[in-house]
Amino acid sequence: MFGGTPIRNDATSVILVFDFITNKI
Repeated sequence: MFGGTPIRNDATSVILVFDFITNKI
């Protein structure tokens, strides 16, 4: 993905997972 800080990458991952869960519901 983006070559940013690991914290930002983790936050993006959490957002993607949360969005996936909300979309699945």
